[in-house]
Amino acid sequence: MKHTVRTITICSLLAFSLAATGCIASGSRKERGHYIGPETISRITPGETTESWVKSVLGEPTTVTTISNTDGNTTLWRYDWSVTAKASSYLFPLAIASANKESQGSAYIEFKDGVVLRAWRDSSAPAEDSNDYDTDE
Repeated sequence: MKHTVRTITICSLLAFSLAATGCIASGSRKERGHYIGPETISRITPGETTESWVKSVLGEPTTVTTISNTDGNTTLWRYDWSVTAKASSYLFPLAIASANKESQGSAYIEFKDGVVLRAWRDSSAPAEDSNDYDTDE
């Protein structure tokens, strides 16, 4: 009888230990600026899209620069963004793993006489999914 109680206690402790082991995954995403994707840039048509349309759709740019050229002045609007994605995994009580991925980029729109002259974007390594932040060059 004493041997049976001891066996049941050991088995119960072992079962509890296995049940207490678990896996938890968590993540967060922090965005700064205004992300402009390739689909949005593709909707801007040089020679047709106006400055007021761009401002209505994309909002205020991060910076505005006037560029002096031999054939007159142009205005360059730049929209900057950055995304930081953090993922963590926990396997209790054994291990902890985490990874951070960061991407950043800019979209540029150049205007002459209130109409888009050209528009393009660039970006660094993707923060989450390479399809989300591809360059369209």
